[in-house]
Amino acid sequence: MNPHHCPQPRDEDYSNALPRYDMKGTSMKATELIPSKYLRQEDLNDEETVVTVASLKKVNVAQEDEPPEYKWTIKFQEFERPLVLNSTNIKRLSKALGDDTESWLGGQVKLYVDHDVEFGGKVVGGIRVRALTRKGTAAKTTGDDDVNAKLRATETDDSVPF
Repeated sequence: MNPHHCPQPRDEDYSNALPRYDMKGTSMKATELIPSKYLRQEDLNDEETVVTVASLKKVNVAQEDEPPEYKWTIKFQEFERPLVLNSTNIKRLSKALGDDTESWLGGQVKLYVDHDVEFGGKVVGGIRVRALTRKGTAAKTTGDDDVNAKLRATETDDSVPF
């Protein structure tokens, strides 16, 4: 036997060593294989989702081998994981739910994926917050007929020459 020759392993040599997974009938995205403690854009399935604020908390979002980096997170009743807040989403939450964060609890907003979000000079997409619009309360534009009708209703003196 040649001492420099290593026999090639056969498939059956490893048949009991590692579990085999049948991937037929399963559809996964690669990002689903990477665990995350926080809400990701993939969790929204490219759909607008109405969410209810459950809590707000400041947490260390740094990796284990990095110095601490504290950021605010917001937990929604509809998701298990919280969303890490950036300044854009904090401003949008404030506009939608008010400046006092206590008033945010129980408040509802929409989450959606904005594919044009940039980070580090690259377009990576991200989660954005949007205020809810109530049915029937869309901003009404005042037309000329409405303005003229209001003016006619307030006219009391027909002698004015204009």
